[in-house]
Amino acid sequence: MKTLTLKEIDEVRKTGYRPSVICCCVHDKKVLFLYKKEFSMWMFPQSSVRNKEELVEAAGREIREELGESFAKNCNSADAFAFGEDMIEFLPEKQNLEELKTDDGQECKMLGKKYFYCAVAAKDETLNISETQYDDHYWLEFQPAMFLAKKIHQPGKRRITMKALELLKSLDLIG
Repeated sequence: MKTLTLKEIDEVRKTGYRPSVICCCVHDKKVLFLYKKEFSMWMFPQSSVRNKEELVEAAGREIREELGESFAKNCNSADAFAFGEDMIEFLPEKQNLEELKTDDGQECKMLGKKYFYCAVAAKDETLNISETQYDDHYWLEFQPAMFLAKKIHQPGKRRITMKALELLKSLDLIG
């Protein structure tokens, strides 16, 4: 997938979809899968892409915020790359509950989210879970990661997560 320009990212906003990045940290054919007790869910770090922020910048910021500075130093965020996308449209009663503005400040009705998958290479599997916003983690190959992903109770998040894993496998980034 080619890198999107700031203008292209802003065009996503103009269609009513909040651009969001899903960070898939990989090392030695494994992906970092994180558990959040609050949601009772295994997941990847993810965040909205801020106005006038590139996808790779958003991925690096998200890793620093959710996984801590020491893990961020362990990653090659500058070499991160987008490798796919997907989207979720909210139910009508959930649309427009969050503010969505274009880069020039124009308000848009938020219909859903457009996710961009970003692969980020980690130098090793060192992660101090106490420095993160998560409760547990594993570095997993494809099959065990899919096993956990299939247990995600939210259908949209389950589909988005499984697609990320399938794309990582197709790119030979996980075994």
